[in-house]
Amino acid sequence: MSEALGTLGVPIVVFPRVNAAHVRHPAWDKHVAALRKADVELIHGPDGWPLHEPREEPAGPPPEWWTR
Repeated sequence: MSEALGTLGVPIVVFPRVNAAHVRHPAWDKHVAALRKADVELIHGPDGWPLHEPREEPAGPPPEWWTR
């Protein structure tokens, strides 16, 4: 992905499947801001994948858009 950042005409979508501890990390907001500045489409938050605590399973089934 890093090679595509900044390349004109290359759409990038990122789905960071992280847990709640990752999001609480002080660097998280800076990472998200850097990706947005690079015009990366982020799928995250409660509409993307509900957060869960480390070593716990996500609550409920995966979102409808998730395919395996």
